[in-house]
Amino acid sequence: MQEITAEILIERVWSYAEKIRSGEIKASKKHRWAVERFFKDVDRLAEDDCPYYFDAEAVVDFYEWSRQFNHVEGILAGQPIELTDFQLFIAANIYGFYKKENGARRFRKAYIQLARKNAKSQFLALIASYEIFPTQEKHRVFIAGWSREQSDEVYQAILEQLHHAPILKGKYTSANGRVKKYKTNSIIQPLSREARKLGDGKNPSLGIVDKLFVA
Repeated sequence: MQEITAEILIERVWSYAEKIRSGEIKASKKHRWAVERFFKDVDRLAEDDCPYYFDAEAVVDFYEWSRQFNHVEGILAGQPIELTDFQLFIAANIYGFYKKENGARRFRKAYIQLARKNAKSQFLALIASYEIFPTQEKHRVFIAGWSREQSDEVYQAILEQLHHAPILKGKYTSANGRVKKYKTNSIIQPLSREARKLGDGKNPSLGIVDKLFVA
C-alpha cells in the first residue's frame, strides 16, 4: 500500500470542503453548514485563546485502520477499503478536533445522513471496531436501531470486516450475539428493543443508532 501522509489526507479534506463551498459538489443545506463550521474551526485554531487543537495524525490513524479491511461485496470485493472524500471529511471532524484542557474529543455526537448504497453500515462498522481494537483500554460499543434487524445490519457489517482481517485473527471471539476482544474484554453488541423498554443502562464508550426516527 502507498504510504499516506497527514498532509495528503488533510489536503483531500480541505479540497472536498472547498468544492462543497463553491457548489462544484452539490450538497444539502445542513452539509454546507457543516463545511462552513469546519472552515471556521480551522481558522480559529490560529488564535491563542482557541480551546481546541487539531491532530492530523489521529485522522491518519483512522484512515490506516480502515485500509486494514477489505470490501466484502460488489465490484470492489477483496480490495482494501479506501475512504471516500466525504467519509474522510466526517472522520476529520470526529477524530481531528480535541479539547486543550483535557485532550478529549471536541465532538461527542455525530449525525450522519446518507442516501442508500453509500456504504453507511460499512463506515459505522469501521468506527465501531476502531473504538475497541487499537487501544489497550476497555471499551464497550452498543448498536441500536428501530428494530433488532436494523441494529444487526451494522453488526453484520462489523463481523464481515473482522472475519476478513488477518491482523485481527485470534484477537477476538464472536459468540452469543457480540464481539469480545480477548486482551481487554472490550465488546461490540447490538441491542434489542426490549433492552430499551427495560431502561437497561449500558454506559457505552460508543453508541451507534442506525436509522434514527425523530417525531
